[in-house]
Amino acid sequence: MLTILTKVQSRRSLVQEISRIFAHVCFRNEVNGSWLTGNRSHLAAQRKTTGIRNVTTSCALCAKRRGNPQKKELSEKKTGQHVRGMDNESEKWARVLWDYLCLHQSLEKSDVIIGLGCHDVRVAERSADLFLEGLAPWLLFTGYLGNQTAGVWTRPEADVFLDVALRMGVPRGNILLETEATNTGENIRFSYRLLKENNIPARRVILVQQPFMERRVFATFLRQWHDQGEHTHAIVTSPQMGISAYPHPTVGTATDLITYMLGVLERIRDYPQKGFQVEQEITPSALSAYQWLLYAGYIPK
Repeated sequence: MLTILTKVQSRRSLVQEISRIFAHVCFRNEVNGSWLTGNRSHLAAQRKTTGIRNVTTSCALCAKRRGNPQKKELSEKKTGQHVRGMDNESEKWARVLWDYLCLHQSLEKSDVIIGLGCHDVRVAERSADLFLEGLAPWLLFTGYLGNQTAGVWTRPEADVFLDVALRMGVPRGNILLETEATNTGENIRFSYRLLKENNIPARRVILVQQPFMERRVFATFLRQWHDQGEHTHAIVTSPQMGISAYPHPTVGTATDLITYMLGVLERIRDYPQKGFQVEQEITPSALSAYQWLLYAGYIPK
């Protein structure tokens, strides 16, 4: 009897192992031709929304994991400087997402420059540069502690940004500080309130944040800036850099950048229904980039 049970258990283990191996499937996105990898539960959940189908040949990601040299040509074409820490295919899709999230708006003389707090002091530097170039007579920094600074910084983001601006030569008398906001919506609302309290006109404002936050900041402004019919005109800008220059020891790695961008896209998708920002069209290319990076294993922040 013991021998029979042992054989049955061994057979079950073999069947389970075979099932585990074949649970892995490769997908091909029919919209853009990219290869995806996962398991059958992923396929069942995503078939209707992502346009994927089973294929019998190995996908590029699987070949890459096995070290197959014949599949190493995953989009070797580079656009600009290579992003250190990203493989070629991830970089290709990260650039697509970056280009969608950045607005590249033209600057105009305005009433105030608003630097939105974050963990990247290059935003403060960009804000100060714009002031020193004469683009506005007032500089406002907004931010207490947010997702990336809480537990890391001991002072409000606005205070840290103030130090940067003062070192760069911005007069203290031209700087306003808002040190309560903990998210983008509060950055906008509390800045509006502070300007009203100080009787500073704000018919035209320049908003400064990280490059991949431009679209979300603009959409949030259009919902959260309560100008009561004054029709304030907003321009969004950011530190002047490409995607390859963003990774930095103080702000995060290339992987961190991708996870940030995925999180931003999800908020652009979900927040209009919550009343946090106006709706923005998500282009097919941006959606494809989002889907590919998710299946590649990147987790939104």
